[in-house]
Amino acid sequence: MFRTVSACLGAMCLWVLTTQSALASGEWQAIQSSNERRESVQAWVRDVEGSPIKEFRGQTEVPYSVLSTLALITDPRQMCSWIFQCAAASQPADRTADHVYLRFKGAWPSSDRDLLTRARIRQESDGTIVVDSREVGDYPTQAGAIRIPYLRNQFRLTPLKGGWTRIEFRTRVDLGGQVPAWLANFVSTQAPVATLEAIHRQLSRQPMSDRSMAGLPAYLGSEVTIPPWHINMYQ
Repeated sequence: MFRTVSACLGAMCLWVLTTQSALASGEWQAIQSSNERRESVQAWVRDVEGSPIKEFRGQTEVPYSVLSTLALITDPRQMCSWIFQCAAASQPADRTADHVYLRFKGAWPSSDRDLLTRARIRQESDGTIVVDSREVGDYPTQAGAIRIPYLRNQFRLTPLKGGWTRIEFRTRVDLGGQVPAWLANFVSTQAPVATLEAIHRQLSRQPMSDRSMAGLPAYLGSEVTIPPWHINMYQ
């Protein structure tokens, strides 16, 4: 049985509702859709009023536990192995563990982009773990990078039978500065597919010893419950 998930504080609930509202937009358009294999990556985009960058989302299923998947996506040391165009990822010493500094590679003639993010974790009644991330504005600017002024990113990890996990994510971002049309199109269409394909690859490379509750950041401890069949499979 699942342990009782900690109740959200009022401020936490308001933060989540704000994030979900910000993710709402128009009609989704498929850019990759395949049902040939369970592990196939599906991806969609949709226009965002006033922004050259389309909102994008992706979905796939992986033959790895929700524990392993959550450990991967919340570990700054591994983020550049799967985040699209990631150049650097670190947890600043003067911030709590739910903060991550990210820097993204610029494509000439565009400059690198960067930002500080903060994650919020919650769990739904069916066991789905939701990781909401957004920008933190009070972080010092870094040389050679344009600050990303806006980010809303959401991962949904659903534990499935047989130790599989469904991964869904959505991202809306303002890259800041001048964004050429070709770059906006590149980010919107490549990011969801490349991200999920990289998560597939990285999960397949993780040693079995890394797949334990000890691999989760400390701040997740009271917020999520992992089904026993997604833990015992590695013991």
